[in-house]
Amino acid sequence: MISPRRILKNTTFLTVAFVTRKVIHLVAFSLIARYTGVQTTGLYFLLLSFAALFTSLMDFGLTPAMIREASKAPERLHDYLGNVLGLKVFLCVAASAAGFGLIHLLDYPDLTQRLVYLTTIYIVLDSLADTFYGCLRVHHRMEFEAKGMVVSHFLILLISSFVIFFQLNIYGLVFALIMGGLYNLIYSLFCTLRVLHLKLNLYFDHSVVKQLVSIAIPILGAAAFSKLLFIDTFLLSYLTDETVLGWFSVPSTLVQSFMFIPMAVTMAIYPALSSFHIHSPERLIETFERSVQILMIFIIPAAIGMAVLAPGIIRFFFGISYGPSVLPFRILTFSLIPIFFNGPMSVLLDACHRQVSNSFLMAVAAILHLGLALTFIPNYQAVGIAWAAVFGHTAFFVLGIFAVRGILAGALKRCLTDMAVIFVAAGLMGLAVFSLRNIFHFIVLIPVGIAAYAVLFFLITRLAKRYLGRKTFHFIGSPFMRMPPKKGEDLVECRTP
Repeated sequence: MISPRRILKNTTFLTVAFVTRKVIHLVAFSLIARYTGVQTTGLYFLLLSFAALFTSLMDFGLTPAMIREASKAPERLHDYLGNVLGLKVFLCVAASAAGFGLIHLLDYPDLTQRLVYLTTIYIVLDSLADTFYGCLRVHHRMEFEAKGMVVSHFLILLISSFVIFFQLNIYGLVFALIMGGLYNLIYSLFCTLRVLHLKLNLYFDHSVVKQLVSIAIPILGAAAFSKLLFIDTFLLSYLTDETVLGWFSVPSTLVQSFMFIPMAVTMAIYPALSSFHIHSPERLIETFERSVQILMIFIIPAAIGMAVLAPGIIRFFFGISYGPSVLPFRILTFSLIPIFFNGPMSVLLDACHRQVSNSFLMAVAAILHLGLALTFIPNYQAVGIAWAAVFGHTAFFVLGIFAVRGILAGALKRCLTDMAVIFVAAGLMGLAVFSLRNIFHFIVLIPVGIAAYAVLFFLITRLAKRYLGRKTFHFIGSPFMRMPPKKGEDLVECRTP
């Protein structure tokens, strides 16, 4: 049974876990950046980008496809899992070969190639763990995934700190990744077997494989688009050098650290949207609208605030040697706004069996992004990639609005109107913080900005209600935001009729 309470609990579990994981990752990355130098940081970031990109290729979109189909028929999860694992045996080999070929084709140094070979072990472990966590997502038991990701990243931080303290080489940092991935795989497998009582088998049922692959290929295209910043890493490392890559790694890592928020929300609502598409179209629209409102209320002021306070943030966490990172960071922060809207929009299309449309929009935006990146890098380097990211994600946002308007009806207009209200409040907050940036330390200005935004948001929403004749953010306080739901509130069973 899927209730608003369960959706909110899952979102809370994943959000807290993603926050903790990102904080741990930022601490580890900051230590590496401060105490190993810009060039080593650039090389480490290249390995992380390689891992993020090829993990998606090893999965091939099969895990989201399994989640979508098994959410409609949980009794078939065992069959779906067996076929996904069977396919992944070949996918891991093929993706590894493709990664090795790419590294050789780009003629990276021997050290980089050896590190990539070792990083591939971590990629395989992470990809398999994600599939087992996907089984738990089908049954809405996301608290186990939350625990696993926190402990695994804490283990990575612990080993990485040991490596930095004793001034060991970069192989030690890769070893830390492998140990974290190994723990994640063992824990996810244990939870899947113990909680869901599933048996591990490798299947190659032609009908099931065909069904999953037909769904997975468009999802893979969408996943590839979400990894564009990691693809940019290879372009930048090939066209420039490791120092420039190190400067870019800082804004990219900071921006990526916020990706957990839309990821947590979309992971929590995706099984529900898949079920609501079959059983309750009204709940489908409501869930999407509430999710977008929550995301926009947070990310618009956060993006504006970070852009204003960028110099202080970079100097405080990474040191003065990363001064060239400030401008790319300021630009990249504004890519977060379309990204946060695009996440729910993308899973909505997938849940409504419009994954082909989703992948087409992703492809158009990706081509624009990569074309601009190749054009801008020679002259503008990291700044050029930042602008390419903003234009690429904005293109998907604009095109996606036309793709989902038939599904959302009037809800899309309400979402865009609410975004405009948030922009006004956040923009005024940004002006206030900007006027005080040379007087107070940026840490002091953060709570000042939060308080100013809260007051402005309250006043502007009240004015909108009074003069526009309707209540803005009318879903806040609705069943999605309540815990527990009202007595008698309808629950939707996660099964086909």
